[in-house]
Amino acid sequence: MKVSALFGFVGVALAGPLLAQAPGSPEGEGSVHEMSRTLVASVSGVEEGAAVLVGLGRDSLFLVTAGHVVVDRVSGVPAGEVHVRFDDGRGVRVAKVRAFDLDLDLAVLTVRAEPADPRRIPDRLGDVSALEQGTAVHPIGCPNTRCHVTPVSDDRVQGLSFGLIEFQSPAIAPGSSGGALFNTEWEVVGVLLSTEPPYGIALSIDAVARRLRDWAVPFQLTYSSIPRAGYRVSFSSAALVPGGGDELGSGRVSMVRRGSAGMSWHVSGLRLAPENLRVLGVLGGVGYEVALWRRLRIRPLVEVGFATISSQYDIGGWVDDTGEYNEVFRRLEAGSVGWGYGANASVVLLRGLALDVQVGKWSFATPVIPAGAQSVEAAPELDDWFWGLGLRYGIAN
Repeated sequence: MKVSALFGFVGVALAGPLLAQAPGSPEGEGSVHEMSRTLVASVSGVEEGAAVLVGLGRDSLFLVTAGHVVVDRVSGVPAGEVHVRFDDGRGVRVAKVRAFDLDLDLAVLTVRAEPADPRRIPDRLGDVSALEQGTAVHPIGCPNTRCHVTPVSDDRVQGLSFGLIEFQSPAIAPGSSGGALFNTEWEVVGVLLSTEPPYGIALSIDAVARRLRDWAVPFQLTYSSIPRAGYRVSFSSAALVPGGGDELGSGRVSMVRRGSAGMSWHVSGLRLAPENLRVLGVLGGVGYEVALWRRLRIRPLVEVGFATISSQYDIGGWVDDTGEYNEVFRRLEAGSVGWGYGANASVVLLRGLALDVQVGKWSFATPVIPAGAQSVEAAPELDDWFWGLGLRYGIAN
């Protein structure tokens, strides 16, 4: 089919030059700096450090920081004066220590709200459960009083335990404490506590949220309505064409598990039904997901697997009294190892649901019709591109 083949070629061609882009990061560097300046402020208390904006009240802003930045570790007494400075033009303000827990090394600050403050907290809550050893993260604080400096290379998670995230980083230093630990999508996954290179420790944002609920402090960081990193696990079902060989037609169902750095693996069930041929198989493969826009992702893929292939051919037949030829068919069936390649494009409709466009081409050994069969012209072939539409359901967090 020329149209579907062209569609598949265009999809793969568009995806190819974009493979070097960071997956799921359609926002540019400028918006990342603007977002970090909105969320992360510098703090001067017992020590120099940083704080993360987590809530808005009618007349107050709520920020979290490392407890030791604003509370003396020995006496347990908060600093006499605490100042918070926003680097996005909002200036310096006096802050109050509303609550603290030195066992968690966590404190809450409040500052008076002003007209220049944001009207809502950005939807930058990160998925802590997606972190594992080796996952890339980015600490943003005020190391050596230099705030909002974006690391030029990724730091890596060393391990997670008891609500703490340990990571390797050459970029942290005194002044980083209280800042935010971001994932690769620039979503907050932790608050920085210990900052002694080459290792840093952050309190997971989930543990922070639980403690704030105990203190009745607003926590308004939210997940993005459209997952920036794509779905951690997704399930799709699509009807494919050509598929006019029988009433069931062609189709494909799949489960995709996202890995790291845009890579993912999948298992799929495949049914192809071109004229005089049925292919029923199970395959597994890998793909690479690329975000073109926040709502559009393309995933080139390749897969291998096993299928049962069946066909039939006319072994003769007879002509009845009316002159009509009555066919007599013999069924052929065989198993075959095969492979396929293609791409799917997902357009997010709402959180957890996307429209899925799939295109692919598969190769299996098809049964050979014996010489002398009446329907040589109906010999089975599997040389078409298949394409179709379906829905994808995703689990983001």
